[in-house]
Amino acid sequence: MKYLNKNFIFYYIFPILLLLLFFIFTGYKTSTDTQRFIEWSNEINFSIKNSILYLYDQRGIDGVMFYISVIYFKITFLFREYWKEIFLFLNILCFIFTLFLFKKNFSQIIKLYQFLPYFLLLNYDYLNWSNYILTDFFFSFLVFIFITNLIFTKNNIITYVLLVLVILTRPPGIVLLFITIQYFYLNSSIDESKKFRYRIFLLLIFYILFIFLSSYLIINNIFFETLSDTFQYHRSYFLEGVIINDRPHTYVEKPNDMLDIIKIILLRFLNFFFFIDKLFSFKHNFINLIIFIPLYSLSLLAIFNFNTFNKTQKKIILAMLLSVISFCFFHSILLIDFDWRYRLPCILPITIVMLVSIEKLLSSYKLLKIFT
Repeated sequence: MKYLNKNFIFYYIFPILLLLLFFIFTGYKTSTDTQRFIEWSNEINFSIKNSILYLYDQRGIDGVMFYISVIYFKITFLFREYWKEIFLFLNILCFIFTLFLFKKNFSQIIKLYQFLPYFLLLNYDYLNWSNYILTDFFFSFLVFIFITNLIFTKNNIITYVLLVLVILTRPPGIVLLFITIQYFYLNSSIDESKKFRYRIFLLLIFYILFIFLSSYLIINNIFFETLSDTFQYHRSYFLEGVIINDRPHTYVEKPNDMLDIIKIILLRFLNFFFFIDKLFSFKHNFINLIIFIPLYSLSLLAIFNFNTFNKTQKKIILAMLLSVISFCFFHSILLIDFDWRYRLPCILPITIVMLVSIEKLLSSYKLLKIFT
């Protein structure tokens, strides 16, 4: 009967039922990428060698970075006419295991852990992509596993295995390599305030230099010949002044020099965090205002009060914020999708930072016991 206690029902049963109700009333959603994955999946078999040769040679996918995603589709096809239902079932499993891993690893540190599923399900960005026939939800789940392992596990072999797995799932998986390098670089000085700030300063210098280098390469059309097609694809969006893909009202004038490219990168960086848009419905904008204003405000509060947290809390905040910034920076250099789809892996990390911040705030006013 321990599995029917109030905490279990509140933390697992209610949120899962809410997600199921959402699926029932909205059904599944597809996109042009869905059709692409279906086509690729139909063309391959479960032979690793043949699958990789097909994706790499016939589809020209550099590094075969969609391999796990294609296999994800292939597995659901085994269930024939029910494959879409199975796909959504796998998304629900990702949600359940996310809650399980969070409770297992964070519940002793974050006393408000039981509110996490509700913050997630209230977030349009998170909920909206949960019923898409795409692997974004699965990818976000893998990202969370990796970040959790980075914080709590000292076994680097597991870290490397997870890193390879995520990179093979989607091209943005390479971001986890950047997150890992930055995390180890900063975490070693997390309790030495002066050294920590100095390293953050050096990291900022690196970001600035990388922006200048990227801008120089883009405006002068210079890159490795082996990756020329990929480079030209993303460069073409810069030359059109694209900020958010397929949202022309966000576009700027076509760039003439390096400074114009830098401007596009910086505008993309800011727009990555935007939560209202004139093409959204009034309801969509209103819901996002209610969710994202406290989400961002409380996360900023955690940053400004970073030194007041204990070491474990600092590690959590550091890893989560590095994840958000790294994904944002990566897509600012490449491309931000029409519906801010690429922001999905950031929703869970920034929600965790918000929870830590709320807990600190309640503790300072001696109100935490009311909610725990």
